Amino acid sequence: MYSLITLVVSILIVLLVLLLIKSKDKRALAIKVLTISFCVIGFFRQYLADSIYLVINGGNFDGVFYEAKDPLQMVIRWGYFSAYSVYVLAAFTKIRLFRNVGGYITLIFVLLSVVYFNDFMVYFVDPKANGLLLGYELRAIYFVLELSLAIAIPVLIHINEKHVFNFKSVKEWRNLILGSIGIGILTMPPYIPQSIFGYVGYEPDSFSLYHIIWIAIILAMTLMLYFLFRFRNYEERYALCLYLAVVLFFHYNSIFTLGVTLGRLPFQLCNVATYFFLIAIIFKLEKFFHFIFIANIVGTIIAIVAPDFNIGYASYRNMHYIYEHTLVLVIPALLAGLRIFKRINIKSLKPLLIGYTSYFLFCFIVGTILNGYSDVTHETVNYFFMFDQEMAFDYFPFITFAGEYSFQIGRFVVYPILISLVYFGFFALCLLFYLFVQFCYKLDDDHLVLRLSSIMLYEKITGKKSRRPKNFID
Repeated sequence: MYSLITLVVSILIVLLVLLLIKSKDKRALAIKVLTISFCVIGFFRQYLADSIYLVINGGNFDGVFYEAKDPLQMVIRWGYFSAYSVYVLAAFTKIRLFRNVGGYITLIFVLLSVVYFNDFMVYFVDPKANGLLLGYELRAIYFVLELSLAIAIPVLIHINEKHVFNFKSVKEWRNLILGSIGIGILTMPPYIPQSIFGYVGYEPDSFSLYHIIWIAIILAMTLMLYFLFRFRNYEERYALCLYLAVVLFFHYNSIFTLGVTLGRLPFQLCNVATYFFLIAIIFKLEKFFHFIFIANIVGTIIAIVAPDFNIGYASYRNMHYIYEHTLVLVIPALLAGLRIFKRINIKSLKPLLIGYTSYFLFCFIVGTILNGYSDVTHETVNYFFMFDQEMAFDYFPFITFAGEYSFQIGRFVVYPILISLVYFGFFALCLLFYLFVQFCYKLDDDHLVLRLSSIMLYEKITGKKSRRPKNFID
């Protein structure tokens, strides 16, 4: 019944927009509003009950052995998850790739989700799930609204823009195939690997083969995207960065499928990057970007070099950690490398100092208050890793003396030397990174000069015009 209701509602949405709004521009605006509404619904869906994280192909999780396998649900969810990011780019940009993927690939998985509506509901009303557990009818209505928008949006885009796939174009086919593969990898939900490979009781060590492969993938991904897009027009470069930021946003918030806790609130530096990147890209805030570019890359490099892996190499938590920190590093690197924002310079250190100090004080105040009331909340927090002395001393045993100096105000305990070491130590790393970036700028400039010289030499010797682009398109 709910599947039929979903189809009827989606048709009504399409008809209402087409009949009530005659102007193409106003329709485009309406589509954008619908797309944002769809994303908002998808965002809050992460806080509702969903036991999908318990679909594990063999293995123990929290003392219980699971051998559940649901390949059909995994495949449908994998394809459906791409809608949150693909639809945004299809509605807000003119990039044909996203309109093709959204209308001809993602829409298929949305329709399959409608057909297998009841299969989704089994997970949504499972009492073993974390998150807000709604009654069956309320949860079904919520999913009907989400699916109805997911059907209507690509249909309206194709009608309003008169978008048709160019079947005769080899380039169109190539972009669709390669783009779909890339989008599929980027939007793979974190519970897919554990449902395929199983929940193996193995906690990867730092610089194990598992860890090294991850680092290699980050470097390869960053360099590949940079060299593929560095001579593209601004719209394409901007769309790539915006797309990755939207993907990161939904990937990060998927952690709340495991439940909302104080420790999972988005207050760690890599977590707030999820929101900061979108704000900087959408509103093109250059000085704000300079702060998050330096601070977030330094913080992410620390998180990558000293990862907080959990037991189960393909587990939900590990995959979430890997996806989040990969994108938190790749996105600012591309925003700078692809010239979405101007290069950082000595003046960039001012917004860095202001932004970093503000963030640090926020974490210090909130963390101190929450830890002071840990006897009430039964949970401690370690925002910006300044409250867990054991962890700090494990990594830096030479600062154990800092734990000997503290003062207490009521129920709040402060370690001033430890806090100061964290603040000034991280800022010193930011300054070192700033110098490293300036060195990279020089290397890039020298490379471009050599590249242009090789093109000119080729044209002079052969008398032919090189197909390699000579200059940036801005």
